[in-house]
Amino acid sequence: MTDITVYYDGECPLCRREMSMYKSLSCSTDISYIDIEAANFDCNDLVLKKKQLKSRFHIKKNGLFLSGGYAFAELWKHYPKLRFLNIIFSSRLMGFLLDKTYNVFLILRPLLQSLVVRLERR
Repeated sequence: MTDITVYYDGECPLCRREMSMYKSLSCSTDISYIDIEAANFDCNDLVLKKKQLKSRFHIKKNGLFLSGGYAFAELWKHYPKLRFLNIIFSSRLMGFLLDKTYNVFLILRPLLQSLVVRLERR
């Protein structure tokens, strides 16, 4: 059984790069990565719909969904090289600030995506 399931937008060049980085790191937990844009993705058994999954970063742990900065902080806990980030952002205040920063990133995401696409074409 997978301990954590990560849902990510496989059409997003930023998301693909980040998930590739996570997959290349050694991990202390069984983590499953689900591309919500894959042809075989089916969210019928999930509480969240595809539009919700696509709007923010989500993980599912022990049947509960975490999103945004809180999801990242939880994910980082399971990677020895990234655990320091979890330590920094595990308090309520720092988790809140991380999540609000993630919300700002979401506003900038389309611009950043287009920049990455341009760089990939070179």
